[in-house]
Amino acid sequence: MVTRPFQVWVIICVGFICLSGLSSGSLAWAAAVSPQQGVNQPITSYPPDQVKFHSAGHIQRWQRSPLGQQEPHLWTLLALLLVGGTMTGVGYRLHRKQRDSGLPEIEQGVLSGLEERKKRLQGKLANLEAKLHRGEVSQAEYAQKSLTYRGQIDLVEERLIELKDWKEGGQ
Repeated sequence: MVTRPFQVWVIICVGFICLSGLSSGSLAWAAAVSPQQGVNQPITSYPPDQVKFHSAGHIQRWQRSPLGQQEPHLWTLLALLLVGGTMTGVGYRLHRKQRDSGLPEIEQGVLSGLEERKKRLQGKLANLEAKLHRGEVSQAEYAQKSLTYRGQIDLVEERLIELKDWKEGGQ
C-alpha cells in the first residue's frame, strides 16, 4: 500500500530532477570536463565582483565535479525538502498512532486519578463503618460523613462515566 505522503514526495523528487536538468546525458556531459567551461582557469582569474559568497576555489571545485552543470542551490533545496519531508512523515505517523491508540496520556491520567479517588473514598467509607461497629463514632456523625462520602463517590462515578462515554464517542 502506497501512502499519500510517499506519492507527494515522489512527485516532488521528479519535479526537482526536471528542474535541475539531471539526465543520463547531462551527467555524462558534465563528467567530461572541457576548457570552455572555465574549469581549467586558475583561481585568480575569477573576478572578485562575481564571487559574492563562495570562494573562487569552491566555485572551481564545483565546476570540476560531475554535477558542475547543475544548479547547486537546487541540491540544497532537495536536501532541505528531504529532511523536512522525513520529519513531517515521522510526525504524522506518530500523531496517527497516538490518535488511534485511544485516549491520550492526559485523559488516561484523569481516568486513573478518578479511579484512585473512588477507591480512596470507598476505603474511607469502609473505615467509617468499622468505626461505627466499634462504637468510636456516633450514629449522627456516621450518617453525616457517610452521606458526604457517598455523594463524592457518586460524583466521581458520574465523571468516570462521562469520560468513558467521551472516549467511546471518539471526541
